[in-house]
Amino acid sequence: MFAGFNLEIDKHFFESQQKSFHEYQKIGEEHLGAQCDGIENALSEYINNNIVDGSKIQKDWFPEVDADIFLSHSSGDKELVNAIAGWLNDTFNLKCFVDSNVWCYAGDISEMLNSNYSNKRSNDNGGYLYNHKQCLKVSEHVNTMLNIALQKMIDKCESVFLINTEKSIHINSDSKSIDITYSPWIYSELVCSEIVRKKPLYFYRYNTELYHSINESRRFEATSNNLTISYNAPTQHLIKINQDVLEQWNRQFDMEYPFPLDLLYMDYFKDVVEETKRYFKY
Repeated sequence: MFAGFNLEIDKHFFESQQKSFHEYQKIGEEHLGAQCDGIENALSEYINNNIVDGSKIQKDWFPEVDADIFLSHSSGDKELVNAIAGWLNDTFNLKCFVDSNVWCYAGDISEMLNSNYSNKRSNDNGGYLYNHKQCLKVSEHVNTMLNIALQKMIDKCESVFLINTEKSIHINSDSKSIDITYSPWIYSELVCSEIVRKKPLYFYRYNTELYHSINESRRFEATSNNLTISYNAPTQHLIKINQDVLEQWNRQFDMEYPFPLDLLYMDYFKDVVEETKRYFKY
């Protein structure tokens, strides 16, 4: 990760673009869907001497993909984030990573493990019962796999965009200066983006095959009918941008320019960008 941005945006942004919101949404779905190849491996493929290989499950079911931008968002903003990914891909040919479109299988893995290890049995209402303690253990393992995979992708991507909407970030009523989130996944992503190693820009320009290679999970929100948990959302390390910044970025973009994110960085990291350009002579 080189830089992080706190992007305030809504559907109105797309009213002034060349395509409609739904067109960009479809582009985003197709762009992101290509990253999400179905995995239907049987559990037996991950068992050796009655021990489940969690690392292999993580590698197969939650793979790292090549992307320029990690989009952190609320599960309630899935249509919006797909449209943003579509706009970034269509406008700048940038590749985005959205966990909710790639890691589609957390529930499937949990069911696969619970069916085999949590004493699954039918009840009188046509449903199923499980051993509660074993289910909690399965959940701990699956959530850990997801979290580690998230952290690896944040570390790998050049930039992180927090999609800041009323569904993802809220104002703390006790302290107006502190943002909060009710999503444990957004909280985890924000903390990770705050403490992850910051790579120099030249790393991404030198590794051009990484930069331009072609190669939520279902989000388990920490809210239910009876339980709401809030987390202080660390956003101070993210650069605040809005829809006007995206418009300016678009106006400055030249299709012949090889690294579109440079143009976004110029207002915040001008010296770094210019030094990198001189070094690589582009």
